[in-house]
Amino acid sequence: MHRNQKHDRSRDEGLPVYDRALLLHGSKRNEVLSLAEIEQYGRDSFDDINYVSIYGMEPRKWYARGIRLLGRTAVECTRDALGARIGIGIASVAGRMPPRHWVVIDPFAGSCNTLFWILHHLPDSEGLGFESDPRVFDLKHHNLALLGLRIDLQHGDFAKLIGAAAGSDGSGNYCVRGTSMGRSIG
Repeated sequence: MHRNQKHDRSRDEGLPVYDRALLLHGSKRNEVLSLAEIEQYGRDSFDDINYVSIYGMEPRKWYARGIRLLGRTAVECTRDALGARIGIGIASVAGRMPPRHWVVIDPFAGSCNTLFWILHHLPDSEGLGFESDPRVFDLKHHNLALLGLRIDLQHGDFAKLIGAAAGSDGSGNYCVRGTSMGRSIG
């Protein structure tokens, strides 16, 4: 069945279409989604209930472990397929440079799944993420604790906190993950 036919069926049944508009700009933006809603987003938008695979797990697995996402995070997160590629790419460049220990900085950490994959491919490195939204920060902090990840999550604007968090003496090897997310989400 074509994706648009599924959308029409949902409208006919009076069910909301779980798409980017609903989760990013609509009533579900700041709500914690149920597993059924996560899977519905994948089904309605990508014809794949496992689309929001993060931390190396399909939604049923990460949800069973207690991981939760807001509607906006389900849309904005870097899913596993892309996160793994980013991690491999960064590790291939970093592996050619001494030393082997890095502090990976993500100024807009979101779900922290990109950091998860970069650290997976850069063993013995540290992650430093920033989140300015208090609700996203609290949920992300909860998720990271459940997973036992070595990511130092800071609450606030990275531009104001980066000096103190990363060390202002200029020592160390840093890898800053760039993003164009703000422009793409607009």
